[in-house]
Amino acid sequence: MATAALEAFYDHRRFVPSEIRLTETWLADEITDAEIAIPGFSILRSDRGSQGGGVALYYSTQLKLTGINDPPFQSRETLWCMLPLDVTGLCIVALIVTLIYRPPNNSPEADSLLLSDLNQFLARGHTRVLLMGDFNCPQLHARVHSSGSFQAELLALCDLIPLYNHVLQPTRFRSNDTPSILDLLLNNEELMVEDVHYLPPLGASDHVCLQFEFVCYASRVADVSIFTRRHANFSLLRNLLLANTLSNCAFADSDTAWRDFAFFFQTPISIATITTNLPVASIRQFRFRSRTMKWICRRNSAWLAYAYARSPDTWETFRSLRNHCVTLIRMDKHEYQRCLARRFAANPKYLYKHKPGITTLTTPTGTVTTPTQVADVLRAQYVSVFTPAPNHIPIIPTIHFGPSLTDIEFTPSNVISNLLHLKVNTSTGKDGFHPRVLKGCANELGFPLSMLFSHLFSNSTVLAAWKSGSVIPIHKTGSRADPSNYRPVALLSIISKVMESIIADAITNHLESNSLLHPNQHGFRRQRSCLTILLCARDQWTQAVDDSYPNHIVYLDFSKAFDRVDHSILLAKLHSCGIRGKLLL
Repeated sequence: MATAALEAFYDHRRFVPSEIRLTETWLADEITDAEIAIPGFSILRSDRGSQGGGVALYYSTQLKLTGINDPPFQSRETLWCMLPLDVTGLCIVALIVTLIYRPPNNSPEADSLLLSDLNQFLARGHTRVLLMGDFNCPQLHARVHSSGSFQAELLALCDLIPLYNHVLQPTRFRSNDTPSILDLLLNNEELMVEDVHYLPPLGASDHVCLQFEFVCYASRVADVSIFTRRHANFSLLRNLLLANTLSNCAFADSDTAWRDFAFFFQTPISIATITTNLPVASIRQFRFRSRTMKWICRRNSAWLAYAYARSPDTWETFRSLRNHCVTLIRMDKHEYQRCLARRFAANPKYLYKHKPGITTLTTPTGTVTTPTQVADVLRAQYVSVFTPAPNHIPIIPTIHFGPSLTDIEFTPSNVISNLLHLKVNTSTGKDGFHPRVLKGCANELGFPLSMLFSHLFSNSTVLAAWKSGSVIPIHKTGSRADPSNYRPVALLSIISKVMESIIADAITNHLESNSLLHPNQHGFRRQRSCLTILLCARDQWTQAVDDSYPNHIVYLDFSKAFDRVDHSILLAKLHSCGIRGKLLL
């Protein structure tokens, strides 16, 4: 192990890690720690005792890392360590770090010892676990292994805990061999590992260097009160809407029309609903049940008694209560997680209330952390994906010569039908009109909304209030510090979406009834989803194989496709399909 090369490697990158983990150190007992020391780091090591193998862990002298050997671990070439993160009273929050080297020719007995140690270690229920090393399991990602093999047992263990692997690219490269994933980075919390980088190998090694960040803590959201409207007297609200009619059916202009409707709808809502202040923390934070809190109080009292008397009886009392509290806390956490799973199944969007927000973003000039800076970076990212309008719009030939679609009738029955199909779990827009209220008062709102929609359509106007929305960044995949990995989701007015739905239905019916859509087009069509295209494609591929024809399949994915749609070309294509008049104004 070339210590000088290791120092130069990190000095060159001006990166000072908290820990450096090495496998295949080839160290022996006659090599002392002083000979391989790195300034500013302490070392823990586990040597093979013969040529080859071994692991070593360098850690910053500012960290209080200690080795674990209780109970004694039987597997060789492994390190089991604990890093205390916080000590508050009787509660010790620690990160458990494990470094493993498993030789490619490891014997079945050695594999059994390693799996036994892993099972025994993970059964303790630590909340922060980080396992990494060279496992020499190149086919682990295949998920199909012979029964009883080490890879099958390790994969079953990862599924049981569960453990998340963050190494998704090959880590070993040799000139004549296929690149493979031999090094693994496993932990029990998927979001704790960020920014995994695959750096060039150290010295003459054929393994890449893995650099990553481990998130020990997540910042809590301040207990800011928010408004929620969950208590509504719908009978009273419907009666108020029936009594409070729009006084002027002939709107002077679009803004007046919207103000009149907002007043018509908002006043009864303020009377018939109860607004409750609810802190954000009460939505997301896990809380013990009252029964558990009572037992925790008993445990604390028993600890005080033991601290005062220091007798075997008081210790036994405290130990019994402590173990009982641990059991109750685990039961509460499991019940809380089951409750969350049921809520997620009923409303998938509820998941985003529990996902962590954006804390840091990386830019070419550095890292931003404040909410204002993060918002500015995301805004610049979203603006950058739009392309300017082309100087030349291609001539699109007319493909429909039948009756054109020029007008849409917004009838009360049509509006009511769309209101009744609203999803009540949809987020509200900036106007604050909740879909649950709109759906619950569909019959009363059908006529005034039909008047509003007809007025806007006849004047070819889109309200300024409908063009304003709240943009929510949703993480797609990859590093959470990369702004390009966040998809913008705009929360617009629900009422505007109702009008859009009526227009979209009319356009879709025109395209479908006149056979203007290609039969192979799937997605955003009734009875033609992503699943149906997969079934059709699979059927064609199977038929080609049966007929002894070769299959050549090309997958295309357009980056930021929706954001890059040019509206002028889109309008020209709609015009060629017979969609004319005020629909295109």
